[in-house]
Amino acid sequence: MKNYKIKYLMSLLMVMLVLPIMNYNLYCDHGDGGDGHGHGNVDVKVTGTITAITLFSITVDSTEFAVNSDTKIKADGNIGFDLLQLGDTVKVEGNYIDSVLTATEIKLLTNGDDNGDEDGEDTEFEVKGLITDLSDSALTVNGQNILMTDSTVIRIEGQDSASKSDLSVGLMVEVEGNIVDSTYYAQKIKIESEGEHHNGQEFEISGTVSAIGADNFTIDTLTIYVDSNTGVVKEHAGVISFADLAVGDSVRVKGTIDSNGLYTAEKVKVIVNEQLKVEEEGLISDVTDSTITVNISTFVITADTRIRKGDSTVDKTALTVGEQVHVKGMMTDSNLIAIEIKIQNDDNHNDSLITFELKGAIESINNDSVTVDGTTFLVDSNTMIKMEGTGLILLSDLTIGMNVEVHGTIVNDVYIASKIEVSSDMSEDTEIKGEITAIQDSTFTVNNTVITVTAETMIYDKDRNTLSFADLSVGNFVKVKLNIVDSSNFALEVKVKENHSSHSDSDEVSSIDIVTETNFTANNKTFAVDGATQVFDQYGNQIAYSELKQSMKVYIYEDIKNNQLYASRIDVLQAGVSDVTSDVSAMIELVNEPNPFSDATTLKLIVPNDGNIECALYNESGRKVLDIYNGFAGKGENDFVITENSNLATGTYYINVFYNGSSYTRAVIKIK
Repeated sequence: MKNYKIKYLMSLLMVMLVLPIMNYNLYCDHGDGGDGHGHGNVDVKVTGTITAITLFSITVDSTEFAVNSDTKIKADGNIGFDLLQLGDTVKVEGNYIDSVLTATEIKLLTNGDDNGDEDGEDTEFEVKGLITDLSDSALTVNGQNILMTDSTVIRIEGQDSASKSDLSVGLMVEVEGNIVDSTYYAQKIKIESEGEHHNGQEFEISGTVSAIGADNFTIDTLTIYVDSNTGVVKEHAGVISFADLAVGDSVRVKGTIDSNGLYTAEKVKVIVNEQLKVEEEGLISDVTDSTITVNISTFVITADTRIRKGDSTVDKTALTVGEQVHVKGMMTDSNLIAIEIKIQNDDNHNDSLITFELKGAIESINNDSVTVDGTTFLVDSNTMIKMEGTGLILLSDLTIGMNVEVHGTIVNDVYIASKIEVSSDMSEDTEIKGEITAIQDSTFTVNNTVITVTAETMIYDKDRNTLSFADLSVGNFVKVKLNIVDSSNFALEVKVKENHSSHSDSDEVSSIDIVTETNFTANNKTFAVDGATQVFDQYGNQIAYSELKQSMKVYIYEDIKNNQLYASRIDVLQAGVSDVTSDVSAMIELVNEPNPFSDATTLKLIVPNDGNIECALYNESGRKVLDIYNGFAGKGENDFVITENSNLATGTYYINVFYNGSSYTRAVIKIK
């Protein structure tokens, strides 16, 4: 398989996206299994514009719905959730599941669809449930506060009209209205008949405990009684007593309503809201006795962690570096706790679904394929092609040079595109690593790149403890995910690692004596290395281990692995002497300005002596995209210009210079 950057399903960027916990939900089971509209018990219906979307949720104006594998996505037939985008007009139906408003169906509306919104501005909603709180101007249904106005129409089922005085806590109602500036306004309230929600009917309610009595507890203004038959359980803890219930607990309650309207709980489940669900799929990069690292997420393994391989349960000794796994976990007190680790069987690995994502400019187009950044993707009748802000387009609408994001699967080393999305603007995501060299106001500088921190920027340390902007300091070594918009760099995520070059005078600096493929010797110590070993040059750029040379001055992060001395990271402090120039310093200076660049950047190469150089530009996949210069370079400064005529797509590239037997690399960022 070609060595391209592959994203496996459920990356961390996703890792930290969390299903929203809603405050309140109440509905009754009428025994007919439906709401009279052919969709089952639908608690909430909303028609409007998508204002936010993640892997696990969708927000329509101000209403957020969780999305799971049972959610149906429709647009002239079933489509995938990943094909929805910001600005789409949708109609969403949902139910509350364990306190979370979850979408059961999302319909993508086109201009020809009747969305029930004549002026196209207000968002419609429909809510069905019991009234749990009531005032002169508002009522609460399913935890949603809904305002009543003079134009609100109230009627009792089977009768022509009613008034606010006919409303009371505990009544089953169906409310229709509009959402304006995140406020719900009732247009119609239908009161269902008394017999529909009493006389021993079942109920379910989710919300927060506001008061506790000797034999009852209160959610909102609704009092629920317990008896000797009431069972109380706590998520991830098992059976507890009623006395363990506390004010502020989030609970889900099932029970019955008697003919007098008294609510009695049969089961109370305490939902542990502070535990956030996280999933990761990828290769294991590190394993200890108590942790496992997948991608950049480190999970704690406990006695309750289930580890499976196929249909068998195995112990943690089966976990090894390089193994493909799917991890389910939860965040508790800033720690990721592994609930289940599934090892992908080697026998089934080729049959497992491998997904990819690639961004870049279109290089060529054929009748059944598109080439982006050197990779050719097959396009068939199942491929969805969208223009951001426009909607669905055809393969014939694509043109060479368009910036696209391609999603798909790899089957027998063949790349098959499931979605091609054409970007309508020049905003791009990229990633840089390096040392913070300056901090000012809301910005910091890495590799001569000024980066802006916003309220949405996530900052955390190597153990995923949350940090603030004030915790950053000059000398911190960071990994930054950027969104580049109109030549400005905005930090999406900042991960602070150990300081890269701010080693104290007492730190031991070593000189490399011998380098082999699996180990190296420095100061008479031999260190093992593997694929997890990180190497950084004197400029803070990550380089390949193969670029280490004899006599390089390095700082080594020592560890013990497999009962031998192991280097987890190597910082090059000074380039060494190559075999070719044993008596002459081989150090060169390699800088480019500006960085990032759009139209052009000047590469300044300063060499200590006359010699031949080979200078080329590589993309993140390791493919050469541009020969900058091959030939003689005189002692001192040599300038080379990389221009927009190179037709480079937005992203991170690496300048590599080979001079007198040594290789030097520098990261550069290209923006449109």
